[in-house]
Amino acid sequence: MGDRRLVVVERIDDVLHTLGTRGLHPGDSVTVGRAAELPIGHTHDARISRLALTVTCTEDGWAFESTNRNGVLIHPWGQPPRYAQREETTSAPRVALRVVGSIVREHWVLLEDDTRLASARPGRSNSSGGLPGDPTHAELEALRLLFPDLLEWPPLLTEWPPGIEQVARELRVTTETLLRRLEEVRNRAVALGLPPEVTIADPEYVHLLVQAGWLRPELFPEAGAPSPGS
Repeated sequence: MGDRRLVVVERIDDVLHTLGTRGLHPGDSVTVGRAAELPIGHTHDARISRLALTVTCTEDGWAFESTNRNGVLIHPWGQPPRYAQREETTSAPRVALRVVGSIVREHWVLLEDDTRLASARPGRSNSSGGLPGDPTHAELEALRLLFPDLLEWPPLLTEWPPGIEQVARELRVTTETLLRRLEEVRNRAVALGLPPEVTIADPEYVHLLVQAGWLRPELFPEAGAPSPGS
């Protein structure tokens, strides 16, 4: 499919369904909507516009125009979401666009650019931000389970964010062990200027470590690999 992909998926009852994929090169554009090149949403669901998004692959990443009547939420991988302006650009390697529509279905347009992964950049070390080494597998698993809306791909939205005790049970470790792992990660962010009062349940330290390049999509199998169906 190539190094740059657009993947349209829906999540219904916690199950992902791939609706369409498109490999793109700089200058290529594709439309997404109920009556667009790549369909999304039920044909009779008026909450999603017939033309909801126009996405263009650029030399620097992506440009897109949001025309969905209920808006589009931008979820850059590892960063807080926000509502898109009508015209936006991004150079992030993984960006999920949530086309707001049905309350029982999640409609996602995934923008995947492997050329912008740190591992694909010639001469660039896999470590960044002045922080030595990579996170351990145990630390990555703890973060992924605690912050699925930031680190899963596409983002996994939950009505109630998982708590420390729930994550510890899933990992089959004690709460104290999990807290030590997360504290090690948080301390990395403190070394970059994170206020020490930020707790391990606050995603602010994850945002900072992603910005610094210490947490990267390719460290997480679901985010670093092409989406299923692409």
